[in-house]
Amino acid sequence: MIRASKSKLRCFVDWTLRVILGGMLAALAVPLLNWVFNSAIPFNRLWTQYLYSLVYSVSIGGIFSVFMEFLWVRTLKFPAFSRWGSRVAGTIMGTLLGCLLAGLVLLFLARDYHFWPELVVSFRIALILSFASVSFIALWETHKAQMQASAIELKKRELERERAVNLATEARLASLESRIHPHFLFNAINTVGSLIPDDPVRAERLLNQMAALLRFSLDSTRRGLVELRQELKVVRDYLDIEQARFAGRLRYSVSIPDELLSALVPPLSVQTLVENSIKFAVAPSRRGASLEISAMTLGSEVTVSVSDDGPGFTASSLIAGHGLDNLSERLAMLFRDDARLDIDSAEGRTVVSFSVPMNFTATPRPAPEPSSFLGRKAG
Repeated sequence: MIRASKSKLRCFVDWTLRVILGGMLAALAVPLLNWVFNSAIPFNRLWTQYLYSLVYSVSIGGIFSVFMEFLWVRTLKFPAFSRWGSRVAGTIMGTLLGCLLAGLVLLFLARDYHFWPELVVSFRIALILSFASVSFIALWETHKAQMQASAIELKKRELERERAVNLATEARLASLESRIHPHFLFNAINTVGSLIPDDPVRAERLLNQMAALLRFSLDSTRRGLVELRQELKVVRDYLDIEQARFAGRLRYSVSIPDELLSALVPPLSVQTLVENSIKFAVAPSRRGASLEISAMTLGSEVTVSVSDDGPGFTASSLIAGHGLDNLSERLAMLFRDDARLDIDSAEGRTVVSFSVPMNFTATPRPAPEPSSFLGRKAG
């Protein structure tokens, strides 16, 4: 209650100050015009005219500030002729009432004030100034309203554009994350099927691991990032399935410090690196290959690497939209310039790694051109 009263009092004080300050400025018009046309006029006469003009300006300005805004809003829906006719009539009536009020005040304060003669002259001058003032304020408010409407419309369009970009980016990212190669599913199913007669327990375990991998793949479309420990669990399930397929040809080790297990990485990112090594190092070789999964920090980045002792590969071997190319797009959409994918492939040792900000919470953003993001060094 007290706060509301203070707020009303503050509004009243602000309104009073605006009326007085506006009146003081407007009141300068009459003595200035008199001085321009008759520079010999005495200063005390100019001062008296200014005081009279001040009373008129404050009286007319106070009346206008009370009802003109109300009149302006109420006539917005009127036809053009009625709208402007009402406003002109309101300006004339407000000026007349203000002059009458000012005349009564001056009649009470000034001894030599002649009410009717002064009223007629003052009303003519005040009417000109009132129309000029109302026209200026109307133009100013109209322009300000148009600018505000334009700003709101631009902001609305910008928000709609950002929403559309985010939706498109999220849809694209979901599409990239949900790709599981059909040949892996077929090979895994064949491997499980071949194990059922001889090792049904292992076949059942592999089937459960394959189900967990597929479930993680489907759930990844709703996740921006996952902890590295979750990703490693999926990678181990994937490697167990592939070990059953390749028998002793696939060997791997994991060397990741415990403090990095909470680092955030894109889902199926490490799995993509492992899958690439299996494709280029294990599958083509009779003796297979050894994989090493490692991670390290450098400054504010965490780098996850998968190295193998396979024959290596060339950049032309990478298929657009699959494998590492897919991962590079996902990294770009999640981290933009804050992540990178590096490939160092040579005979006898291949290292593929990606670097992302440590504990970064990412939201999909428009990706840069792949050529500026994916640096490949093939030997």
